Amino acid sequence: MSYYEALEDGIPIRQTDRYKLTVYYPPCHICGRPARSITYIRERKYTCHECKKDAAMRMHNKRKKSAQKCTQKHWNSKSICGRV
Repeated sequence: MSYYEALEDGIPIRQTDRYKLTVYYPPCHICGRPARSITYIRERKYTCHECKKDAAMRMHNKRKKSAQKCTQKHWNSKSICGRV
């Protein structure tokens, strides 16, 4: 069903030469660039490679800041490590 839905929605479709796979290029829900997918479902939100990398980098930086705050609290507080 995904092939006919993609045709109805005007999604670009290509077939690979090597493995004869059908590849769909629906627009990214963040930036609008084509996102590569081997399945197409109308209600699904697709994210392109660049937006996925940006989201991963933001999450990495957020975790890094959180870890830095945790270690600063640990080293600044005498009660946590039990030493006076």
